[in-house]
Amino acid sequence: MKKLFFILCLLFQSSIFSKDADLTIEQIEQIFTTELKNAKKSKTETFQIYNLVARELYNYNYFEKSKEYYEKAIKLNVSNADLTEAYINLMAIDHALDKKVSKSSYDKTMAYFKKSGKIKDAGIERYMKFIESNFINKTSSMNYEGFYGQYSKDTSIKSLVEKKSYKEALSLINGSNIETRDINTKIKYDILRGLVIGKKKFPLACEEVLNKYPNSFSWRMKTCKVLIQYQNKKVPSKDDIAGILSSLKKDRSESMVYLVNALEDLK
Repeated sequence: MKKLFFILCLLFQSSIFSKDADLTIEQIEQIFTTELKNAKKSKTETFQIYNLVARELYNYNYFEKSKEYYEKAIKLNVSNADLTEAYINLMAIDHALDKKVSKSSYDKTMAYFKKSGKIKDAGIERYMKFIESNFINKTSSMNYEGFYGQYSKDTSIKSLVEKKSYKEALSLINGSNIETRDINTKIKYDILRGLVIGKKKFPLACEEVLNKYPNSFSWRMKTCKVLIQYQNKKVPSKDDIAGILSSLKKDRSESMVYLVNALEDLK
């Protein structure tokens, strides 16, 4: 059974990507243009891409445009699609723009959670009570450090990667606070972004660590170097991947072999 867990009271802050780069809305949309064209025949893929575009725009503080894409995703009305991220982030956008959550946004989110049965999840129930007491009925003291709820799913990213369902795997990683995550998560995020949007340049989460340890022979830093080369139009060679796998085994990180093997799909 899939479960959804919310980590509440996370600092409401801009993503590392909005600090380290200055992409326009048009540039962000362009990154996903090819994927959108290829997904036209599949509502499910279009839904996943709209979510990813919305999230990327959100990370760069383009809240109005992010809202537009989340609403597009919802309007696709994809059967069995998980709309949790879209509805939660639409409330977060309310807060980012107006320092409040509208009752309309809250009601739509609650209606979805009730209809889908997700309100039975203890984490979601607590989260919605938090929103209600702080922004709707205002029965609490408003003493909180943050608003935006990060979530993780109990669905296996490994399984999705092995099935080459890269868009879905990427959608399970919240990139808004990737700078605070461990290096394995950063590498996973960077690889999946490359697999989904190709050679188009975007800030790599792993690069900050690589800058600190430029002479490291760990599989993670070797992977980061390969990803940088990939953005410069050099596709990973068999020797590149073999070298990473060799270091991975020396580091006793065999559980990440599936991720390194996915580098073969970087075209």
